[in-house]
Amino acid sequence: MQKFPCTVSKIKTVQVDKKQKQKTMNSKLKLKLKLSLVLLAITLVIFSCKQNPKKQENAFVLNGTIKGMESGKVVFMDHMSHRQDTINIIDGKFQITGNYPEPKMIGLQVLHPGFYYKSVFVENVKFSLTADVNNPKHIKITGGQTQTDMDLSRQWNDDLSEKLGLNKLYKEAESGNISEEKKKEIQELKQKYLAEQKALQVKFVKQFPESHYSLFLVHSMCHGIKVEKMEEYLSYLSPSLASTSTYKGLKSKIESMKNSDISLKDFIKTASNVSYKIEKAFAGKEYKEVVYLSKLKNDNVCALKKDGTVLTIDPKGKKISQFKAEVKGYASALAVDESNQIYVLDVQQKMNKKKIRGRIVETAAPVGVVCSVYAADGKKLRSFNCKENITAAGAKLIDGNLIVSDYKKGKLAFYNANNGNLITKLEGMRPCCGMLDFALNDKKQILVANLGAFRVQCVDVKGNKLMTFGNRGKSLDEFHGCCNPVSVASLNNGAIVTVEKDPTRVKIFSKDGAKQIQGIEELVKGCSYIPMTVDSKDNLYLASSEKGIMKCVAIN
Repeated sequence: MQKFPCTVSKIKTVQVDKKQKQKTMNSKLKLKLKLSLVLLAITLVIFSCKQNPKKQENAFVLNGTIKGMESGKVVFMDHMSHRQDTINIIDGKFQITGNYPEPKMIGLQVLHPGFYYKSVFVENVKFSLTADVNNPKHIKITGGQTQTDMDLSRQWNDDLSEKLGLNKLYKEAESGNISEEKKKEIQELKQKYLAEQKALQVKFVKQFPESHYSLFLVHSMCHGIKVEKMEEYLSYLSPSLASTSTYKGLKSKIESMKNSDISLKDFIKTASNVSYKIEKAFAGKEYKEVVYLSKLKNDNVCALKKDGTVLTIDPKGKKISQFKAEVKGYASALAVDESNQIYVLDVQQKMNKKKIRGRIVETAAPVGVVCSVYAADGKKLRSFNCKENITAAGAKLIDGNLIVSDYKKGKLAFYNANNGNLITKLEGMRPCCGMLDFALNDKKQILVANLGAFRVQCVDVKGNKLMTFGNRGKSLDEFHGCCNPVSVASLNNGAIVTVEKDPTRVKIFSKDGAKQIQGIEELVKGCSYIPMTVDSKDNLYLASSEKGIMKCVAIN
């Protein structure tokens, strides 16, 4: 009897031990299972990464060292994406990172006196920058094949300039005391340099067809030229570049131009040339600082000054009336409707402060557009916001709609002229230098001065392309300079008038070809807009900020 309790006790002890062992085993199994699951998850992640590799972030690294500068700032400027970052220089060093699957040109500016803006062709490799405050004009950047190719191409250009002696002449010109003969010599030599430089660019592309810098050169050479020449330049490149966004963009542009290049002669096949003479008796010289022109129903001219002053001038140049529109930013354009109501476009501005080379500089940036409507006597009737616009480079009225161009966005926006409600917008325009002018013809079609493309484009109110013409060049049927034409208009017979700046050329395009109006002096300096309007008799009015308003009279 006494053994029984002992037996029971032993059994209980054994059972407890077994339960404890089972718990321990279960814990170990659970731990092993957890470890296995963790290992499996890590394996799956690694396998997934191998199977679906992601783009490596910060694959572009630029390490900079500036001797003699303990602290400061570097501005990194990506103009295409509008990215601008400021990087601190600490103990003479800085670092910039990014991700560039395709080579791309960006700009660097060391914020210190004497340092030049520097172009860099970034890509996903390591770069180094070395500079010295005692020699700020010389910055050495290494890393990346595209950067190396760019340096080689630019060395060719420098060698050409040295061979022609252009740098020596430029230094003479900087002295400010050179003769007209010497100025002419510099201009002629510059033209020779540009022609030979273009030949060097073509040579580079042919010699290095796989280089991304060759693609960049072709992209720049295709600016404002004929489709056939664009296709020729593109054919020099290696097929290995065909998958890049730049190459695809050029191909798309070529196809678009082919589809839209309806013959100008077909578009104006019944329009004869209209001859002009300058009306010297027109009393318009006193009307300076004019930024935009329109006309009233009775053929009086309506002129707008930047401060919002609106002038009404008769066909002889006599001032009929004047009033000051309410302007909070700056007045940039105006339009007149059938009842002679005047629509004044006021570009609103925001002041930004920037520290440049140790000093604070304030710059104004456009942020929106307000349209105010006035009676001919200056009484304000209403106003509304043009919500789609940041800028207002041009304005016209059609069928109760106000059309306003925006050079920042490269588009035309249509608003209800009564309440400002957005009706539609036409995009894809090619502005340049703060300009994007347009006109209407008697068929209610829109003629756009796409000066950034050296072309005139005609579209209907739905945006359908009807006709384009023009390319970059010096001949009469081409457009010269950095960007042209700056103004465009349509005559009663369908002929088209264009205005170019620097130097000023006013031309009539008709079935008889292009004809230039003779006797028009230089109206503006450099890259500036030349306002133009046409009255019901096809007389042209042109404005110059310094020389006032001039009139060209149609004589047939």
